[in-house]
Amino acid sequence: MGDDLNDFAKVFEDSKTVESRIAASDRFKNEFGKRFIVLPNAMYGNWEIAIYGNSKLSEAEKAAKRMNQLKSY
Repeated sequence: MGDDLNDFAKVFEDSKTVESRIAASDRFKNEFGKRFIVLPNAMYGNWEIAIYGNSKLSEAEKAAKRMNQLKSY
């Protein structure tokens, strides 16, 4: 159980980009809800590095990067 992909498997620790985190999640998709129980924390986490990189951004720049990552289905 965790609030961050890194809580579940080492493969997520090695996934540093949005694309690599999505690919790792797809490989383990059958484990979510069984072996991996997610309690999301949307306030902060390692997902921020995947979206923002390691640079210092203003709150407006962070908001723009988050919006750019949203997908509708």
